[in-house]
Amino acid sequence: MNWIRNERFISYSSGRAVVLADVEMDSAADLPGADDFDGRTLAKGSIAHDIATGDFYSLNSSGDWINQTGGEGND
Repeated sequence: MNWIRNERFISYSSGRAVVLADVEMDSAADLPGADDFDGRTLAKGSIAHDIATGDFYSLNSSGDWINQTGGEGND
């Protein structure tokens, strides 16, 4: 399960709000895609927190989440 804890509006694109978001999730398996939230697209630089491990991930411009704890991508 994942949810947006905080978001900042950036712009509109294709009828969706582009937001810089802080996402919480139960585990890395729950990392969302950039378009997984209704009406929103996550912008690069969005951050996700894995509650189970305490790891943090950042969304890059390719839509991949990069583990900031060790710098490894999450496929």
